[in-house]
Amino acid sequence: MEGAHLRLKPSQLRAGLRAYAAHRPDQELTYRAMSEQLRAHPSRHACELAEALLGLTDIPDETWHGPLPPGDGAERALTVAIDRLSTEWPLTDVHRLVALRRVAWAASQLSRVMEKKLSEVVLP
Repeated sequence: MEGAHLRLKPSQLRAGLRAYAAHRPDQELTYRAMSEQLRAHPSRHACELAEALLGLTDIPDETWHGPLPPGDGAERALTVAIDRLSTEWPLTDVHRLVALRRVAWAASQLSRVMEKKLSEVVLP
């Protein structure tokens, strides 16, 4: 992988593809072929293709950075992340992992916004 920072490990994606294949027998060959591609050649492009096959989007990386969301965007993002958690939880372990990361990311962003607001409060 030559130092590339991945959002999900190839092994995590392979597990997700195998689990998805069990639920989608009509596309089992596609998922198994992608899993084999990840095993043999775990490139960034292969990982991105696997994420697309699994329908995984908006995957937060493991570096907690970036500007604060504007206005009430952090609160809205947390609500959306929780809704997605409920929807994606029954799918596969990798879907659960991504959904939990979204919730954790949104919660940390909201806490950063709240911390900034509290630090700006001028006490009498």
